[in-house]
Amino acid sequence: MSLQVEKRINDRSIINVIHELSERRCEYVDPLTGLRCNNYVDGEPHHIKTRGAGGDDIQENQIDLCGEHHTKAHTGEIKRQTLIQIVADREGMTYDEICKKIRLHPKEYLTNNEATSTNNNTVQSDQPNVTDLINAYIQLDEQENDSRWLKGQLLDSMLNAGAKQSWLAHQLRVSAAQIRELCKVYRAFPDEGMRIPLLNWYHHRVAANSPDPQKYIVMAADQELSTREMRKVILEQEGGIEHDKQEQTKEQKKAEKLFLDLEKVIASGGEASKWLKKKLAEILGCDVKVA
Repeated sequence: MSLQVEKRINDRSIINVIHELSERRCEYVDPLTGLRCNNYVDGEPHHIKTRGAGGDDIQENQIDLCGEHHTKAHTGEIKRQTLIQIVADREGMTYDEICKKIRLHPKEYLTNNEATSTNNNTVQSDQPNVTDLINAYIQLDEQENDSRWLKGQLLDSMLNAGAKQSWLAHQLRVSAAQIRELCKVYRAFPDEGMRIPLLNWYHHRVAANSPDPQKYIVMAADQELSTREMRKVILEQEGGIEHDKQEQTKEQKKAEKLFLDLEKVIASGGEASKWLKKKLAEILGCDVKVA
């Protein structure tokens, strides 16, 4: 199985189709009782094959789940096979057809101690399926990524409500620097539409520390930059601007110092003052009365 991450667009129209099909009700069906959950769904559909594993934003790869079942799907308490079968029933397709559509081998997700039939022989696996473990890891990573956005939003709300940063750091047992970082990234991309789902939170953190976060997060997505490559591009582009500013500041300071020296010479009177006034008049192309 290839774990290459493909370039995709988070298609809002597909999300709307899923919500219409489910009526924004949880689609999870208990395999033992056959009963559907039907709790209200708040948020986007769950990807059966995660984006991090190369999953596409297609109808057959998404299912509406309530908060409880969404969490259980991410932690592996709800088996992927169960979700695939639910979507197959919804779409009027077979289990194997859904697997083919979302590019999963039908037997790829059999878990520990589940039987795999090969040439009428039953083989028992005593080891966890590596692909399952990889996807479990990816799901946890995605959860961690999402939690940072939520933490940033919560911290921002608490600070806006009047909580002091130092007090929050003590109460939450985190550093003030961590609070500042989470808030800064969230404030740079407060709306989900401003974020790039294909890129992780660390990409957004790098962009948030630049003069133009939206410009650089879009650039990172278009050019498929790593966080290190992003930093390099930002330093090259913004570092050059900063260098020019620093040079201008130096020139300004030199000019100010020179002006003070000229002013002293002119104020002192005498031949040196007359000569300097004359030269300044020539340079400026104006008439200066030399006393």
